[in-house]
Amino acid sequence: IALASALMASPQLLFLDEPTNHLDLDVIEWLENYLQRQNIALLLVTHDRYFLDRVCNRILELEDGQLYAYKGNYEYFLAKRAERTDAATREADRTANILRREAEWMHRRPQARGTKAKGRIRAYHELVEKAQPRSGDTKLDIAGAQRYIGNKIFEAHGVSKAFGKKEILRDFSYTFSRYDKVGIVGPNGVGKTTFLRLLLGEEAPDAGTFDIGETVRFGYYSQKGLQVAEEKRVIEVVQDIAEVIRYDSGEPPLSASALLTRFLFPPNKQHTPVSKLSGGERCRLYLCTVLMQAPNFLILDEPTNDLDILTLNVLEEYLSEFRGCVLLVSHDRFFMDKVVSHLFTFEGDGIVRDFPGTYSDYRESHLAEEAAKTENAAPRTRNATVEKEKTRTSPDTKPRRLSFKETRELEEIEIRLPELEARKAELEQLMSSGTLSNTELIAAGEKMTALIEEIDTLGMRWLELSDI
Repeated sequence: IALASALMASPQLLFLDEPTNHLDLDVIEWLENYLQRQNIALLLVTHDRYFLDRVCNRILELEDGQLYAYKGNYEYFLAKRAERTDAATREADRTANILRREAEWMHRRPQARGTKAKGRIRAYHELVEKAQPRSGDTKLDIAGAQRYIGNKIFEAHGVSKAFGKKEILRDFSYTFSRYDKVGIVGPNGVGKTTFLRLLLGEEAPDAGTFDIGETVRFGYYSQKGLQVAEEKRVIEVVQDIAEVIRYDSGEPPLSASALLTRFLFPPNKQHTPVSKLSGGERCRLYLCTVLMQAPNFLILDEPTNDLDILTLNVLEEYLSEFRGCVLLVSHDRFFMDKVVSHLFTFEGDGIVRDFPGTYSDYRESHLAEEAAKTENAAPRTRNATVEKEKTRTSPDTKPRRLSFKETRELEEIEIRLPELEARKAELEQLMSSGTLSNTELIAAGEKMTALIEEIDTLGMRWLELSDI
Protein backbone atom coordinates (compact mmCIF):
# COMPACT_ATOMS: atom_id res chain seq x y z
CA ILE A 1 0.00 0.00 0.00
CA ALA A 2 2.85 2.40 0.89
CA LEU A 3 4.60 1.59 -2.39
CA ALA A 4 1.42 2.01 -4.45
CA SER A 5 0.77 5.37 -2.77
CA ALA A 6 4.26 6.62 -3.66
CA LEU A 7 4.04 5.46 -7.29
CA MET A 8 0.54 6.87 -7.87
CA ALA A 9 1.82 10.38 -7.15
CA SER A 10 3.87 10.23 -10.42
CA PRO A 11 6.97 11.77 -8.77
CA GLN A 12 9.94 13.26 -10.61
CA LEU A 13 12.29 12.13 -7.81
CA LEU A 14 11.50 8.91 -5.94
CA PHE A 15 13.18 7.83 -2.65
CA LEU A 16 12.97 4.12 -1.82
CA ASP A 17 14.42 2.66 1.41
CA GLU A 18 14.67 -1.16 1.12
CA PRO A 19 11.55 -1.40 -1.10
CA THR A 20 11.89 -5.16 -1.74
CA ASN A 21 11.69 -6.20 1.94
CA HIS A 22 8.62 -8.43 2.45
CA LEU A 23 7.52 -8.23 -1.22
CA ASP A 24 7.05 -11.56 -2.97
CA LEU A 25 9.22 -12.36 -5.99
CA ASP A 26 6.57 -11.64 -8.66
CA VAL A 27 5.96 -8.14 -7.24
CA ILE A 28 9.72 -7.43 -7.06
CA GLU A 29 10.10 -8.34 -10.73
CA TRP A 30 7.08 -6.19 -11.62
CA LEU A 31 8.63 -3.25 -9.71
CA GLU A 32 11.96 -3.72 -11.51
CA ASN A 33 10.26 -3.57 -14.91
CA TYR A 34 8.12 -0.59 -13.88
CA LEU A 35 11.06 1.49 -12.63
CA GLN A 36 13.14 0.66 -15.73
CA ARG A 37 10.39 2.13 -17.93
CA GLN A 38 9.73 5.29 -15.89
CA ASN A 39 11.40 8.59 -16.79
CA ILE A 40 12.14 9.56 -13.17
CA ALA A 41 15.18 10.06 -10.93
CA LEU A 42 15.53 7.39 -8.27
CA LEU A 43 17.50 7.35 -5.00
CA LEU A 44 17.44 3.84 -3.60
CA VAL A 45 18.76 2.05 -0.51
CA THR A 46 18.72 -1.72 -1.05
CA HIS A 47 20.60 -4.95 -0.32
CA ASP A 48 18.84 -6.74 -3.22
CA ARG A 49 21.72 -7.08 -5.67
CA TYR A 50 19.68 -8.23 -8.70
CA PHE A 51 17.30 -5.31 -8.14
CA LEU A 52 20.26 -2.94 -7.79
CA ASP A 53 21.91 -4.30 -10.94
CA ARG A 54 18.77 -4.00 -13.09
CA VAL A 55 17.41 -0.65 -11.89
CA CYS A 56 20.39 1.58 -10.98
CA ASN A 57 23.07 3.10 -13.23
CA ARG A 58 25.06 4.77 -10.45
CA ILE A 59 26.03 3.57 -6.97
CA LEU A 60 27.02 5.59 -3.90
CA GLU A 61 28.92 3.74 -1.17
CA LEU A 62 29.02 5.20 2.35
CA GLU A 63 31.93 3.98 4.48
CA ASP A 64 33.69 5.57 7.47
CA GLY A 65 32.15 8.98 6.83
CA GLN A 66 33.29 8.96 3.19
CA LEU A 67 31.01 8.79 0.15
CA TYR A 68 32.36 7.00 -2.95
CA ALA A 69 30.58 7.31 -6.31
CA TYR A 70 30.61 4.64 -9.04
CA LYS A 71 29.06 5.32 -12.45
CA GLY A 72 27.77 1.88 -13.30
CA ASN A 73 25.72 -1.07 -12.05
CA TYR A 74 26.47 -3.49 -9.20
CA GLU A 75 28.94 -5.57 -11.23
CA TYR A 76 30.91 -2.43 -12.12
CA PHE A 77 30.78 -1.31 -8.47
CA LEU A 78 32.31 -4.61 -7.30
CA ALA A 79 35.24 -4.30 -9.71
CA LYS A 80 35.95 -0.66 -8.85
CA ARG A 81 35.54 -1.21 -5.11
CA ALA A 82 38.09 -4.03 -5.26
CA GLU A 83 40.54 -1.66 -6.98
CA ARG A 84 39.93 1.01 -4.32
CA THR A 85 40.39 -1.38 -1.39
CA ASP A 86 43.56 -2.83 -2.96
CA ALA A 87 44.98 0.70 -3.26
CA ALA A 88 43.98 1.40 0.36
CA THR A 89 45.72 -1.82 1.48
CA ARG A 90 48.95 -0.82 -0.28
CA GLU A 91 48.77 2.62 1.35
CA ALA A 92 48.14 1.01 4.77
CA ASP A 93 51.20 -1.24 4.31
CA ARG A 94 53.35 1.78 3.39
CA THR A 95 52.03 3.67 6.44
CA ALA A 96 52.77 0.68 8.69
CA ASN A 97 56.40 0.56 7.50
CA ILE A 98 56.88 4.27 8.16
CA LEU A 99 55.18 3.90 11.54
CA ARG A 100 57.58 1.12 12.55
CA ARG A 101 60.60 3.34 11.85
CA GLU A 102 59.04 6.30 13.64
CA ALA A 103 58.13 4.12 16.64
CA GLU A 104 61.80 3.15 16.97
CA TRP A 105 62.77 6.81 16.91
CA MET A 106 60.10 7.68 19.52
CA HIS A 107 61.31 4.81 21.70
CA ARG A 108 64.64 6.59 22.07
CA ARG A 109 62.71 9.35 23.93
CA PRO A 110 63.72 12.37 21.83
CA GLN A 111 63.98 15.72 23.55
CA ALA A 112 61.18 17.74 21.96
CA ARG A 113 62.92 21.06 22.34
CA GLY A 114 63.69 21.73 18.70
CA THR A 115 61.03 22.67 16.15
CA LYS A 116 61.95 19.71 13.92
CA ALA A 117 61.62 17.22 16.77
CA LYS A 118 58.22 18.61 17.78
CA GLY A 119 57.04 18.43 14.17
CA ARG A 120 58.21 14.84 13.87
CA ILE A 121 56.37 13.86 17.07
CA ARG A 122 53.17 15.44 15.73
CA ALA A 123 53.65 13.57 12.46
CA TYR A 124 54.11 10.34 14.40
CA HIS A 125 50.78 10.76 16.21
CA GLU A 126 49.07 11.58 12.91
CA LEU A 127 50.48 8.34 11.47
CA VAL A 128 49.17 6.38 14.47
CA GLU A 129 45.70 7.86 13.88
CA LYS A 130 45.92 7.10 10.16
CA ALA A 131 46.95 3.50 10.86
CA GLN A 132 43.89 2.79 13.03
CA PRO A 133 41.73 0.04 11.45
CA ARG A 134 38.64 1.36 9.69
CA SER A 135 35.24 -0.27 10.11
CA GLY A 136 35.46 -1.31 6.46
CA ASP A 137 38.59 -3.33 7.26
CA THR A 138 36.75 -5.55 9.75
CA LYS A 139 34.91 -8.58 8.52
CA LEU A 140 32.16 -10.63 10.07
CA ASP A 141 33.48 -14.00 11.26
CA ILE A 142 30.61 -16.44 11.72
CA ALA A 143 32.62 -19.61 11.17
CA GLY A 144 32.30 -22.02 14.04
CA ALA A 145 32.06 -25.66 14.91
CA GLN A 146 29.03 -27.59 13.65
CA ARG A 147 27.38 -30.63 15.13
CA TYR A 148 27.57 -33.97 13.35
CA ILE A 149 24.43 -34.85 11.41
CA GLY A 150 23.53 -38.50 10.84
CA ASN A 151 22.14 -40.25 7.77
CA LYS A 152 18.56 -40.04 8.97
CA ILE A 153 17.59 -36.37 8.86
CA PHE A 154 13.94 -35.48 8.50
CA GLU A 155 11.00 -37.19 6.79
CA ALA A 156 7.52 -35.85 6.01
CA HIS A 157 4.83 -38.46 5.23
CA GLY A 158 1.52 -37.39 3.68
CA VAL A 159 1.31 -34.10 5.61
CA SER A 160 -1.78 -31.91 5.09
CA LYS A 161 -2.71 -28.59 6.68
CA ALA A 162 -5.58 -26.16 6.15
CA PHE A 163 -7.15 -23.18 7.88
CA GLY A 164 -10.83 -23.40 7.05
CA LYS A 165 -11.09 -23.53 3.25
CA LYS A 166 -7.50 -22.30 2.76
CA GLU A 167 -5.20 -25.26 2.06
CA ILE A 168 -1.53 -24.85 2.95
CA LEU A 169 -0.33 -28.42 2.31
CA ARG A 170 -2.02 -31.36 0.63
CA ASP A 171 -0.47 -34.83 1.11
CA PHE A 172 3.12 -33.49 1.20
CA SER A 173 5.93 -36.05 1.44
CA TYR A 174 9.67 -35.48 1.34
CA THR A 175 12.86 -37.02 2.77
CA PHE A 176 15.74 -34.65 3.50
CA SER A 177 19.21 -35.92 2.65
CA ARG A 178 22.47 -34.88 4.27
CA TYR A 179 23.63 -31.37 3.29
CA ASP A 180 20.32 -30.68 1.50
CA LYS A 181 19.96 -26.94 0.74
CA VAL A 182 16.39 -26.07 -0.25
CA GLY A 183 14.82 -22.72 -1.12
CA ILE A 184 11.10 -21.98 -0.72
CA VAL A 185 9.30 -19.65 -3.17
CA GLY A 186 5.70 -18.59 -3.59
CA PRO A 187 3.49 -15.49 -3.33
CA ASN A 188 2.77 -13.75 -0.03
CA GLY A 189 0.09 -15.48 2.03
CA VAL A 190 0.48 -18.90 0.39
CA GLY A 191 1.74 -20.51 3.63
CA LYS A 192 5.56 -20.56 3.50
CA THR A 193 6.06 -19.51 7.13
CA THR A 194 3.29 -21.87 8.28
CA PHE A 195 5.16 -24.68 6.50
CA LEU A 196 8.30 -23.89 8.53
CA ARG A 197 6.29 -23.83 11.76
CA LEU A 198 4.90 -27.27 10.88
CA LEU A 199 8.42 -28.65 10.43
CA LEU A 200 9.48 -27.20 13.77
CA GLY A 201 6.46 -28.61 15.60
CA GLU A 202 5.02 -25.15 16.35
CA GLU A 203 1.91 -26.04 14.32
CA ALA A 204 0.24 -29.46 14.26
CA PRO A 205 -0.62 -31.02 10.88
CA ASP A 206 -4.23 -32.02 10.13
CA ALA A 207 -2.98 -35.32 8.69
CA GLY A 208 0.36 -37.09 8.16
CA THR A 209 3.48 -37.36 10.30
CA PHE A 210 7.05 -36.07 10.63
CA ASP A 211 9.97 -38.33 11.55
CA ILE A 212 13.10 -36.50 12.82
CA GLY A 213 16.56 -38.08 13.15
CA GLU A 214 18.16 -38.29 16.60
CA THR A 215 21.21 -36.18 15.66
CA VAL A 216 19.21 -33.27 14.20
CA ARG A 217 19.61 -29.94 16.03
CA PHE A 218 17.47 -27.13 14.57
CA GLY A 219 18.49 -23.49 14.34
CA TYR A 220 15.53 -21.23 13.48
CA TYR A 221 15.86 -17.64 12.24
CA SER A 222 12.31 -16.28 12.33
CA GLN A 223 10.91 -13.49 10.18
CA LYS A 224 9.75 -11.85 13.43
CA GLY A 225 13.36 -11.03 14.28
CA LEU A 226 15.03 -10.76 17.67
CA GLN A 227 12.45 -11.14 20.47
CA VAL A 228 14.10 -9.82 23.65
CA ALA A 229 13.47 -7.01 26.13
CA GLU A 230 14.59 -3.72 24.59
CA GLU A 231 16.44 -2.61 27.74
CA LYS A 232 18.70 -5.70 27.69
CA ARG A 233 22.33 -5.15 26.79
CA VAL A 234 23.88 -6.92 23.80
CA ILE A 235 26.16 -9.14 25.90
CA GLU A 236 23.28 -10.12 28.21
CA VAL A 237 21.31 -11.45 25.22
CA VAL A 238 24.15 -13.89 24.45
CA GLN A 239 24.91 -14.71 28.10
CA ASP A 240 21.26 -15.70 28.65
CA ILE A 241 21.96 -18.59 26.26
CA ALA A 242 25.52 -19.36 27.43
CA GLU A 243 28.36 -17.43 29.07
CA VAL A 244 30.93 -19.74 27.50
CA ILE A 245 30.40 -21.50 24.16
CA ARG A 246 31.86 -25.01 24.08
CA TYR A 247 31.77 -27.11 20.93
CA ASP A 248 31.55 -30.91 20.69
CA SER A 249 34.41 -30.98 18.16
CA GLY A 250 36.95 -29.94 20.81
CA GLU A 251 37.47 -26.45 19.37
CA PRO A 252 38.70 -24.01 22.08
CA PRO A 253 35.77 -22.52 24.01
CA LEU A 254 34.72 -18.92 23.36
CA SER A 255 33.50 -16.38 25.86
CA ALA A 256 30.29 -14.50 25.07
CA SER A 257 32.36 -11.34 24.55
CA ALA A 258 34.77 -13.05 22.12
CA LEU A 259 31.86 -14.45 20.12
CA LEU A 260 30.23 -11.03 19.88
CA THR A 261 33.52 -9.54 18.64
CA ARG A 262 33.44 -12.07 15.79
CA PHE A 263 29.99 -10.76 14.92
CA LEU A 264 31.31 -7.16 14.73
CA PHE A 265 30.26 -6.10 18.23
CA PRO A 266 33.50 -4.75 19.78
CA PRO A 267 33.73 -4.58 23.60
CA ASN A 268 32.60 -0.93 23.70
CA LYS A 269 29.41 -1.90 21.80
CA GLN A 270 28.55 -4.99 23.85
CA HIS A 271 26.98 -3.03 26.71
CA THR A 272 24.65 -1.09 24.38
CA PRO A 273 20.91 -1.65 25.02
CA VAL A 274 19.15 -3.58 22.25
CA SER A 275 16.84 -0.58 21.74
CA LYS A 276 19.84 1.45 20.48
CA LEU A 277 20.84 -1.04 17.77
CA SER A 278 20.20 -0.42 14.08
CA GLY A 279 18.12 -2.87 12.05
CA GLY A 280 21.26 -4.51 10.63
CA GLU A 281 22.88 -4.82 14.07
CA ARG A 282 19.75 -6.48 15.48
CA CYS A 283 19.86 -8.98 12.61
CA ARG A 284 23.53 -9.74 13.29
CA LEU A 285 22.85 -10.23 17.00
CA TYR A 286 19.90 -12.53 16.20
CA LEU A 287 22.06 -14.51 13.77
CA CYS A 288 24.70 -14.82 16.51
CA THR A 289 22.17 -16.30 18.97
CA VAL A 290 21.04 -18.84 16.36
CA LEU A 291 24.49 -19.98 15.16
CA MET A 292 26.18 -20.05 18.60
CA GLN A 293 24.16 -23.17 19.44
CA ALA A 294 25.92 -25.06 16.59
CA PRO A 295 22.78 -26.26 14.76
CA ASN A 296 23.08 -28.78 11.93
CA PHE A 297 19.67 -28.03 10.34
CA LEU A 298 19.15 -24.32 9.68
CA ILE A 299 15.65 -22.98 8.96
CA LEU A 300 15.90 -19.36 7.81
CA ASP A 301 12.81 -17.21 7.20
CA GLU A 302 13.77 -14.00 5.33
CA PRO A 303 17.26 -13.74 6.90
CA THR A 304 18.50 -11.05 4.45
CA ASN A 305 16.19 -8.20 5.57
CA ASP A 306 18.28 -5.29 6.92
CA LEU A 307 21.64 -7.02 6.40
CA ASP A 308 24.26 -5.04 4.47
CA ILE A 309 25.76 -6.52 1.31
CA LEU A 310 29.16 -7.34 2.85
CA THR A 311 27.47 -9.28 5.67
CA LEU A 312 25.31 -11.07 3.09
CA ASN A 313 28.44 -12.15 1.23
CA VAL A 314 29.88 -13.69 4.40
CA LEU A 315 26.59 -15.41 5.25
CA GLU A 316 26.35 -16.81 1.70
CA GLU A 317 29.84 -18.29 1.96
CA TYR A 318 29.04 -19.77 5.38
CA LEU A 319 25.80 -21.41 4.18
CA SER A 320 27.40 -22.69 0.96
CA GLU A 321 30.01 -24.56 3.02
CA PHE A 322 27.62 -25.47 5.87
CA ARG A 323 27.91 -29.18 6.72
CA GLY A 324 24.25 -29.65 7.45
CA CYS A 325 20.80 -28.97 5.99
CA VAL A 326 19.45 -25.53 5.07
CA LEU A 327 15.81 -24.62 4.45
CA LEU A 328 15.53 -21.03 3.23
CA VAL A 329 12.63 -18.64 2.60
CA SER A 330 13.92 -15.49 0.91
CA HIS A 331 12.89 -12.86 -1.61
CA ASP A 332 16.61 -12.15 -2.28
CA ARG A 333 17.12 -13.96 -5.59
CA PHE A 334 20.90 -13.42 -5.65
CA PHE A 335 21.20 -14.89 -2.14
CA MET A 336 19.03 -17.87 -3.04
CA ASP A 337 20.93 -18.55 -6.27
CA LYS A 338 24.20 -18.77 -4.33
CA VAL A 339 22.96 -20.97 -1.48
CA VAL A 340 20.27 -23.45 -2.58
CA SER A 341 20.41 -26.37 -5.01
CA HIS A 342 16.67 -26.93 -5.47
CA LEU A 343 13.32 -25.33 -4.59
CA PHE A 344 9.95 -26.05 -3.03
CA THR A 345 7.53 -23.99 -5.12
CA PHE A 346 4.26 -23.15 -3.34
CA GLU A 347 1.59 -22.81 -6.01
CA GLY A 348 -1.50 -22.37 -3.81
CA ASP A 349 -4.38 -24.73 -2.92
CA GLY A 350 -1.95 -26.94 -0.98
CA ILE A 351 0.21 -27.79 -4.02
CA VAL A 352 3.99 -27.83 -3.41
CA ARG A 353 6.38 -28.96 -6.16
CA ASP A 354 10.07 -29.81 -5.98
CA PHE A 355 12.05 -27.96 -8.68
CA PRO A 356 15.63 -29.20 -9.34
CA GLY A 357 17.64 -25.99 -9.73
CA THR A 358 18.25 -22.42 -8.55
CA TYR A 359 15.71 -19.59 -8.58
CA SER A 360 17.10 -18.25 -11.88
CA ASP A 361 16.66 -21.72 -13.43
CA TYR A 362 13.10 -21.86 -12.11
CA ARG A 363 12.28 -18.39 -13.45
CA GLU A 364 13.61 -19.24 -16.92
CA SER A 365 11.62 -22.49 -16.92
CA HIS A 366 8.46 -20.66 -15.79
CA LEU A 367 8.82 -17.97 -18.50
CA ALA A 368 9.40 -20.64 -21.16
CA GLU A 369 6.20 -22.44 -20.06
CA GLU A 370 4.21 -19.18 -20.21
CA ALA A 371 5.59 -18.41 -23.68
CA ALA A 372 4.65 -21.91 -24.88
CA LYS A 373 1.08 -21.52 -23.56
CA THR A 374 0.72 -18.16 -25.34
CA GLU A 375 2.09 -19.63 -28.57
CA ASN A 376 -0.29 -22.60 -28.42
CA ALA A 377 -3.26 -20.34 -27.70
CA ALA A 378 -2.49 -17.98 -30.61
CA PRO A 379 -3.52 -20.35 -33.48
CA ARG A 380 -6.82 -21.14 -31.74
CA THR A 381 -7.52 -17.42 -31.38
CA ARG A 382 -6.73 -16.81 -35.08
CA ASN A 383 -8.93 -19.73 -36.16
CA ALA A 384 -11.81 -18.46 -34.03
CA THR A 385 -11.44 -14.98 -35.59
CA VAL A 386 -11.49 -16.44 -39.12
CA GLU A 387 -14.62 -18.48 -38.34
CA LYS A 388 -16.29 -15.38 -36.91
CA GLU A 389 -15.47 -13.38 -40.05
CA LYS A 390 -16.85 -16.20 -42.24
CA THR A 391 -20.08 -16.18 -40.25
CA ARG A 392 -20.38 -12.41 -40.58
CA THR A 393 -19.86 -12.41 -44.36
CA SER A 394 -22.01 -15.46 -45.05
CA PRO A 395 -24.50 -14.65 -47.90
CA ASP A 396 -27.24 -16.46 -45.97
CA THR A 397 -26.95 -14.03 -43.04
CA LYS A 398 -28.81 -10.73 -43.45
CA PRO A 399 -26.93 -7.71 -41.97
CA ARG A 400 -28.72 -6.28 -38.93
CA ARG A 401 -29.34 -2.53 -38.64
CA LEU A 402 -29.21 -0.43 -35.46
CA SER A 403 -32.59 0.17 -33.88
CA PHE A 404 -33.71 3.75 -33.14
CA LYS A 405 -32.90 3.24 -29.43
CA GLU A 406 -29.42 1.85 -30.21
CA THR A 407 -28.68 4.76 -32.57
CA ARG A 408 -29.55 7.27 -29.82
CA GLU A 409 -27.39 5.28 -27.34
CA LEU A 410 -24.41 5.37 -29.72
CA GLU A 411 -24.77 9.14 -30.18
CA GLU A 412 -24.90 9.68 -26.40
CA ILE A 413 -21.80 7.53 -25.86
CA GLU A 414 -19.87 9.52 -28.49
CA ILE A 415 -20.69 12.72 -26.55
CA ARG A 416 -20.08 11.22 -23.12
CA LEU A 417 -16.67 9.55 -23.76
CA PRO A 418 -14.72 12.79 -24.55
CA GLU A 419 -16.19 14.39 -21.39
CA LEU A 420 -15.00 11.48 -19.26
CA GLU A 421 -11.54 11.51 -20.86
CA ALA A 422 -11.24 15.26 -20.12
CA ARG A 423 -12.21 14.68 -16.45
CA LYS A 424 -9.67 11.83 -16.24
CA ALA A 425 -6.90 14.10 -17.61
CA GLU A 426 -7.77 16.83 -15.06
CA LEU A 427 -7.72 14.32 -12.21
CA GLU A 428 -4.36 12.88 -13.34
CA GLN A 429 -2.88 16.40 -13.37
CA LEU A 430 -4.25 17.09 -9.88
CA MET A 431 -2.89 13.79 -8.48
CA SER A 432 0.59 14.45 -9.87
CA SER A 433 0.70 18.08 -8.63
CA GLY A 434 1.95 17.06 -5.17
CA THR A 435 -0.54 19.40 -3.46
CA LEU A 436 -2.95 16.73 -2.20
CA SER A 437 -2.88 15.33 1.31
CA ASN A 438 -2.84 11.58 1.84
CA THR A 439 -6.62 11.53 2.46
CA GLU A 440 -7.29 13.64 -0.64
CA LEU A 441 -4.97 11.40 -2.69
CA ILE A 442 -6.89 8.28 -1.62
CA ALA A 443 -10.23 9.94 -2.50
CA ALA A 444 -8.86 11.05 -5.88
CA GLY A 445 -7.61 7.50 -6.51
CA GLU A 446 -11.12 6.12 -5.86
CA LYS A 447 -12.61 8.66 -8.30
CA MET A 448 -9.98 7.71 -10.88
CA THR A 449 -10.86 4.01 -10.51
CA ALA A 450 -14.58 4.75 -11.02
CA LEU A 451 -13.82 6.96 -14.05
CA ILE A 452 -11.65 4.32 -15.71
CA GLU A 453 -14.32 1.65 -15.15
CA GLU A 454 -17.00 3.89 -16.70
CA ILE A 455 -14.76 4.75 -19.69
CA ASP A 456 -13.98 1.05 -20.24
CA THR A 457 -17.67 0.06 -20.04
CA LEU A 458 -18.80 2.77 -22.46
CA GLY A 459 -15.87 2.04 -24.76
CA MET A 460 -16.83 -1.64 -25.00
CA ARG A 461 -20.47 -0.72 -25.66
CA TRP A 462 -19.41 1.74 -28.37
CA LEU A 463 -17.41 -1.04 -30.07
CA GLU A 464 -20.43 -3.38 -29.95
CA LEU A 465 -22.80 -0.79 -31.44
CA SER A 466 -20.27 0.39 -34.05
CA ASP A 467 -19.84 -3.19 -35.23
CA ILE A 468 -23.53 -3.61 -36.15
